[in-house]
Amino acid sequence: MYSEPFDIIFARRRLNFDDDSTRAYFLEVPPQVGDSLIIYMGQGHMNHYTLARVSGVRLTKQCKPSKIYLDKSGSLGGGCAFWISGKNYAEPTGQTKLIPLVPTIANLLAHDRDIILDDEKLRSLLSA
Repeated sequence: MYSEPFDIIFARRRLNFDDDSTRAYFLEVPPQVGDSLIIYMGQGHMNHYTLARVSGVRLTKQCKPSKIYLDKSGSLGGGCAFWISGKNYAEPTGQTKLIPLVPTIANLLAHDRDIILDDEKLRSLLSA
């Protein structure tokens, strides 16, 4: 069924962001209140994406972002707060992750419309 190594498939499901690259992105481009970000939910072997707005950002003493608060949570688990690594604050080992805005996927979303994409559709969208 899968013609590619699983690590490539799993990376694509998170839109080619892992914990380290997500953290690096948010340190380089700190999220601002009102920014749109993507919540990825991988429960049930589905690739479910939703668009959420930043409602707040907790800063460290060095004025670096440490936690990102959103206007909604993933519908499949976790709360509205995420570490800058993309891990959900309530369920850090869970399958709900925060991902920076990826235009190819964001163009398919709206704040009132989620999307579920299979692995083949993700491959075609992200390789274009």
